[in-house]
Amino acid sequence: MWRSVFLSAISIAWLTACAGPSTQPPGISAEEYAAEQDRQQYFQVQNFTAQAARLENVAFKVLAANVNDCGGNIIPRLGFRALAQGDVGEAKRAVTVSALQLDAERPTVIGVVEGGPAAKAGLLVGDVVIRVDGRMAPKKAWPSWLSGYVKNVGSTRPMSIQVRRQGQTKMLHATPVFTCNIPVELEQENELNAYTDFKKIVIYSGIMRVAQNDAELAIIVGHELAHVTMGHRQKQEQNRMAGAAAGLVVDVAAAAAGVDTRLTGMQDGAALGLTAYATAFEREADYVGAYYAAHAGFDLTGERFWRAMAQENPKHIFFAGLHPTSPERFLQMQKTSAEISEKIRLKQPLVPERKAVVVTQMPAREIE
Repeated sequence: MWRSVFLSAISIAWLTACAGPSTQPPGISAEEYAAEQDRQQYFQVQNFTAQAARLENVAFKVLAANVNDCGGNIIPRLGFRALAQGDVGEAKRAVTVSALQLDAERPTVIGVVEGGPAAKAGLLVGDVVIRVDGRMAPKKAWPSWLSGYVKNVGSTRPMSIQVRRQGQTKMLHATPVFTCNIPVELEQENELNAYTDFKKIVIYSGIMRVAQNDAELAIIVGHELAHVTMGHRQKQEQNRMAGAAAGLVVDVAAAAAGVDTRLTGMQDGAALGLTAYATAFEREADYVGAYYAAHAGFDLTGERFWRAMAQENPKHIFFAGLHPTSPERFLQMQKTSAEISEKIRLKQPLVPERKAVVVTQMPAREIE
């Protein structure tokens, strides 16, 4: 008790002694503050949904155009996104329903891929999905339900989609197309970054700000896809194990000399092995990813992206950690774009150039 009284007395004395502001800004009521919070959330939901739709539009095309490089890990998709009220958390449900005009019962379409199966069938943003192949659309867990159903169908046969549009019921028919089976997700994060954990591709919203056109965004999606298709995870794991084995040799030698390293040699070797060729893998992902974007029909001739990235991260002009610097990435993309354009002009296959394999031939043994 006495302690709280003592601290309160000190606080009062401190505030009395401190110098405060000299002006009186207009007051803000709790109601005004809450209303502005709702308005800002409203615009944020709309903006994020528009960005996600743009990313899906680009990613779908890249994933569909490069199915042959995905090693059989492919899935049929219809090319649209819908959202049910039950899939929105309670904290943001009211503002999300208002911003996206979600139906009270069934999923509402919030994005349709340009030129995709659903678009060709006539599906529009704002349509309310009632049934798919006669099955009632769920009020919750809609995205997983649809992807699971289409995956189980497992073919590109026509599928019926019953929708409600402006009070009228329409029956549409869409034939899925196969794409690489790796989701591309947008994450609300201002950092200029994208990554893959080899199960999904994540694009930060900061990238959307710098990638001013869809071709630049396609290069980023292609880059992450190339990490997967070129087997970089497997190669990194192989390098990690090789480094750990080399470090273990040091640990064993030290132990024989009476020194207990506590396996630090193996741990350091594994860490070193994991970073081996890291920059080269990034360089390869840039190169192959550009081809993936070109396969999807994107024009790569305006290679401004890495110059724009340098303005956002000037330190990357000189050092970028395990990635190539922005000048190197700009110049490589410029040369890759020219290489692709020349192959298109000559009507050559759009495939990346492979390293020449040097075969050492052993001299023939003389027969004695």
